[in-house]
Amino acid sequence: MSGSGKRDHRMRCAAAFPAVEDMKAADNAGEQGDWRIPRRKWSGAAIIALLMIGLSLMGGCMDGPSNDKTASSLVIAVNSEIAYDSDYRDYLEAAFPDLKFRLVEMKIEPAKEMTGQLKQFMQREQPDLIIGVFGYYVSLANSGLLENLSVRLKGSGISADDFQPGVIERLKQTADGELYGLAGEFDAPVLVYNEDLFAKYAVELPHNDMTLPEIFELANSFARAGSAGDGVVGFHQSLSSMPADQLNNLALSEGIQAYNLDKGKMTIDTPSWKIVFQTVVDMYRAGTLMMQDVKTDRIGAMEVYGPEAVAEADLFKQAKSAMTLADHGQYAQTGFRTGEATPPVTSSDRSRTYHIYVPNIMSIRSGSPNADEAWEVIRFMNSDHMAKVRANLKDDGFSSLKTYQQYDREPVVDELYELHSVPLPTDVPPMSLDVEMKFFNQLAELENREITAVVKKEKTLDAAIQVMQKEGQFLLNAAMRAE
Repeated sequence: MSGSGKRDHRMRCAAAFPAVEDMKAADNAGEQGDWRIPRRKWSGAAIIALLMIGLSLMGGCMDGPSNDKTASSLVIAVNSEIAYDSDYRDYLEAAFPDLKFRLVEMKIEPAKEMTGQLKQFMQREQPDLIIGVFGYYVSLANSGLLENLSVRLKGSGISADDFQPGVIERLKQTADGELYGLAGEFDAPVLVYNEDLFAKYAVELPHNDMTLPEIFELANSFARAGSAGDGVVGFHQSLSSMPADQLNNLALSEGIQAYNLDKGKMTIDTPSWKIVFQTVVDMYRAGTLMMQDVKTDRIGAMEVYGPEAVAEADLFKQAKSAMTLADHGQYAQTGFRTGEATPPVTSSDRSRTYHIYVPNIMSIRSGSPNADEAWEVIRFMNSDHMAKVRANLKDDGFSSLKTYQQYDREPVVDELYELHSVPLPTDVPPMSLDVEMKFFNQLAELENREITAVVKKEKTLDAAIQVMQKEGQFLLNAAMRAE
């Protein structure tokens, strides 16, 4: 999977294991961030220039690093040094030339219990600043190992209301609801649409705050207008167009789950799931969606998509798909007119979306002797100046600080900063990450096989649901026994 589909895959896994909301940060900066252009395509000199322009003009409590203390050194705990190089090194070395940084990687083994490993790591390495994924953040905060940042935030002159609300909600998903970290950026895809195709087939343009079922119904309008005969589909997600991808997306939108890990039960033989299955089958049969099983290349133990595969899968860029989910501005330079709207919102609450991703959270170890210096780094990465830098780079996510809106005046940006997030589960599941990932992939293969057979009219939907429930339960039982 790739693009927003891969993000949704991680969101589904996060329901079972909170540390995987963004595995891009945990593994490496380039491989996971498929629907983003890595920031490192900008040279270090270009980034430093952007940082230094105006640094001397910055004022205010949160506008940048203060110079009222002697900088020494910081020990920074990171997901990986590669991720740090991609997302932080150039910024921090330019802003803090006299501050020395020593990196220590949080190498957490997915087959072992996470919290205990994190506690041992903190005791052994004694980091001052922690830059970690959501699951690590929650585990450390709930273990009493992070400093509550509420007091420091008040003293900074800004409040939580100055940040994108969905981000703050995510950061307050701690046991006591307090704030133990800040995130300098968040990611969110947008619904991108081809205005020329909408005009050609006389379909009403999409708008903000649509649910995924509404987006799919709008996509059906193209099939009804005969677009399939021209090789055009209403909606297509590059590298995430198989039945399991659509089922996962709709399940997130409608707030249903295929399985309950706490009870060890498959839960897809329900009326709600049958509606979801039927919706997906009908859209494939009508030509609203297209199955595109793009083949991967193998590099060592990794499967990757080569340039040819990526180009083949991008139907939107080929003007063969009317809508897709992608980065803000990703298709600005196409040969046709495009528009953007907010990502899908949940059917139960249109102010909330699953599509707000917080890749890294910055925190201070409780009791750190260098807590003040660590706070200076956090406040700089959450400064108005960094918001301006991110807006200029265009490919480095959105600043969590609302002042970003002043520097990117596209209408959809203001709407993104009004969205709230759907809470992620924070309970550690009864199986390790690697076991749950294996189960998830096996379940996806099962869903793809059965729904494809229904689309081809090789079996009935009821029969396919029975097979998925039975074989899915067998796979789940095997995964539970593996622990």
